[in-house]
Amino acid sequence: MLIREYKSGNNNIEIHIENIELLFTKYKKSYIDTFKLTYDHFNHMKEFKLKRTGFLLITSVNSNPSGFFTISLLNNYVGEFGDLYKVSKKLKREDFAKAIYTGINFALKKLSLDGVYSYQNKNALNLVRLAGFKRLAYYERHMSLVLFNCIFKLPLRIINRKLSVSLKPIINFAPIRFNSSLVKTRLSRYLIPYVRLIREDEDYLMSPIFIGFLNEFHEIKDAGDSLMVFGNIDNYKLIVGFEYSDNSA
Repeated sequence: MLIREYKSGNNNIEIHIENIELLFTKYKKSYIDTFKLTYDHFNHMKEFKLKRTGFLLITSVNSNPSGFFTISLLNNYVGEFGDLYKVSKKLKREDFAKAIYTGINFALKKLSLDGVYSYQNKNALNLVRLAGFKRLAYYERHMSLVLFNCIFKLPLRIINRKLSVSLKPIINFAPIRFNSSLVKTRLSRYLIPYVRLIREDEDYLMSPIFIGFLNEFHEIKDAGDSLMVFGNIDNYKLIVGFEYSDNSA
C-alpha cells in the first residue's frame, strides 16, 4: 500500500507498507544476500518475525524497491525496528531517513503502538538519528559459558563488535549462577550454540542446555552500543536485554 510519494531532485520516491511476510517471500533473495544468512538462519528469522507479526516498509526510487525495514511487535505497546538495508545507491540517506520517519509514524498508528526500539549498530546510527530516533541507553554485551544450565561469567565485554578482556562483568555480576529455562538461538560459535534468557512475555519452560554461550546486554553509563527509540515511550519501561532483540531468534 502506497503511503507517500514525492519528488527528490530527478527521482520519484515512493513509500509502501506491506505485511512483514513479503520480506520472506518476494524479497527473500535480497534479504539473505544482504545479511549473509544461511538457509537455516533465514528460516529462524522468518519464524520469529511471523510469530511476532508486523509490517515491511519499502522505499522505492523511480518504482524500483531500494530500501527496506520492518516493524515487528514485541507487545501491545512497543515494536522493534529492524532489518534495515538498501539495495540501490540511488536512494540517498536523506530520502531513506525521511522514509523511515514517515513509515514508522504510519505503522505506529496502524498498530496502535507508542513507539519502537532498536539495538542499533554503529554503521546505521547516523541514519536513524536523522530519521528521528533518540538514544535511550548505552549498553555492552557480556558472554558466559553454560554447562548443564550452570552459567559461568567470562571476563569479557563486547562493544561495537570489539571484544576486550575485563574483570568488571565478574566483579559487578554473579560469576556463577543456575538457570533452568535458557533458550537456544540460531547463532553459534565453534558449533556451540548461543542461548538467551526467557522474556517477560514467555512462559517458564525447563530447558536443559548441555553446553552453550549465553549472550546478555547490560546497561552502562559510559559510551557503548546504543539502544535507540522512536515515539513516545515515556510511560513504558523498556528492558535492556539481548533476548528482546531480533538477533536472539
